[in-house]
Amino acid sequence: MKNFVLAVSGLLCSVTIAAQEQFYIAVDLGSSRFDVGQEFFNGQFAGFTEDEAFENIALGWEFHESWSLEVGAEIDHAFDFFDNLFTDSSLEKETSFHGSYLKVAKRFDLGGVYFTPALGLMSWELNADPGENSGDVIKDGTAPFIEILFERPITERFSMGLKFRSMNEDEFDVNSYGLNLSFRF
Repeated sequence: MKNFVLAVSGLLCSVTIAAQEQFYIAVDLGSSRFDVGQEFFNGQFAGFTEDEAFENIALGWEFHESWSLEVGAEIDHAFDFFDNLFTDSSLEKETSFHGSYLKVAKRFDLGGVYFTPALGLMSWELNADPGENSGDVIKDGTAPFIEILFERPITERFSMGLKFRSMNEDEFDVNSYGLNLSFRF
């Protein structure tokens, strides 16, 4: 999947850009709720739910009539201050989640506010610690996700919004929400 994302990124960079097309950089900061099932631990440990910081950075290409392609990375524990706001430190269990993704989205103008639904595919790695003296369980895979974004332009180039993303995998679910900041160029 990582090679696929890199290949598509290279293709995006080699495309000739028309006047109505534009690139953007987006950053998301918020919270993710992980519901890790017992299946993730092969039945040896109970599943758990944990809240973690949601940190995401992406590069997008908006083209034909507000359609866009976006390549991004979900990073975990990048900003200590932000982790302290959203991570549930009362649990002995801990998760660490990293992923790279490709998504397609359509932006709708609702009269000064934009609504952007998206479908994507994420290559992920989840490191889950089920508790004291258990050791970490690390798994990876590829899964589809859905996403919605409501955003409002602040200036011609900057916008701010709220984002929700949901990914349901066989052995765990992750639902993320947060603040989105975008810069178009």
